[in-house]
Amino acid sequence: MKAGNFPGKWAALAYAGLGITGLAFTAAPASALESRTYVMWWFAQAAYSQDGDCGPGGINPKMVDQFVPNLKRLGYTGQQIEEIMKSGGRGDDDDGGPGGWETQKLRQIMETRARVEGKPVNAFMHPAAVIDPMLKTVVGKYAYGFNLDGKGADDATAFEDPQTHEKGVDNQLFRALGCVEAYRGTLENDNTYWSFMWMSQKDVTPAWLITLEGEDLSKDGPVTISMTRALEPPRYNGGGDPRADMTFREDSDPRTRGNVFKGQIKNGVVTIAEDSAHLHLMQDQLTYPEFDLGKFHVRWTLNADGSLNGLIGGYQPIDQTYFAIGQSGQVREGTGLAPELPGIYHAMRRMADGEPDPKTGLRLSISATYHLKAVPAFMVPAKEMVEARARAVGGVTPTAGSR
Repeated sequence: MKAGNFPGKWAALAYAGLGITGLAFTAAPASALESRTYVMWWFAQAAYSQDGDCGPGGINPKMVDQFVPNLKRLGYTGQQIEEIMKSGGRGDDDDGGPGGWETQKLRQIMETRARVEGKPVNAFMHPAAVIDPMLKTVVGKYAYGFNLDGKGADDATAFEDPQTHEKGVDNQLFRALGCVEAYRGTLENDNTYWSFMWMSQKDVTPAWLITLEGEDLSKDGPVTISMTRALEPPRYNGGGDPRADMTFREDSDPRTRGNVFKGQIKNGVVTIAEDSAHLHLMQDQLTYPEFDLGKFHVRWTLNADGSLNGLIGGYQPIDQTYFAIGQSGQVREGTGLAPELPGIYHAMRRMADGEPDPKTGLRLSISATYHLKAVPAFMVPAKEMVEARARAVGGVTPTAGSR
């Protein structure tokens, strides 16, 4: 019997052997559902960058090449710009020795290039108050994702998925970010920004857990999909590869209780079989304190080695994504992880395709797709979460303790 795949009463014995207490198990009837839990060990924006997909001239320039255009938009004269750039951007009070950013005139100008009532304010806190630099966006044909709006092939502005070749795919976040160097990549070679962020947080951020439940998960058929958060982060081996078959305690935070969805398995691929699904989870406090995807979709492959990998997608609030990208402000812009940060915000607003706000008419969410990888795990369910899932699936309590 495969480790962790314990049906019925054997689950109780397995957890008792691990010293896990406070859970009540009963012998499962012959018709008990099979359950598998996975822990996510990799997470990044799904990109499909290809040569030429940003049109003539290639991708957007680096931040250092955007200083002069920004100064011109702010109304500086040619002579003033020449003086600022000739001095390396340093103010008159800088003697050329070591000093902090506050002695650098150019950085001060860039940081306060937003204008509110005619006064300079922090550009990263007020990106909408910065003149839109009109960053280039992806004009290529392909992107990973899902047909979220139902228009399908009739939507001439949408993408084609390079895996499934479905047309009408909505992934405007990739369109908005895909011509910025730090966000270019593929599923095989994830982009610089998201790789940096995940590697920075993976050992301290509570893990996401995925549970699939159905009559026989090795066959086609309906399945219940649950997503929740653990109290512990994912575990890794010395070489950095994920450690499978570890035990995680489920977080009982009520904000993660509603993530139960009707799905199906077909040819070893898991998808969601409902149109109004909404995912709400928390991740790292410095990336996604809250993570929402409306019209939530998944496409996960169940691999022969027991692992799971694939895509999640839906409409995501722009403010969540902007915080994830720009919460360090000038640091992100200066290091190249988010060059021309207010411009990125404007690009997301221009590309936004979620439902318009009923009061303002503004579209404040954007279609997005993320790539995740997961390995088998055990989960100790929180009592409150078991009860919530039971209500979500019509009062049937899932089999506890199986993987």
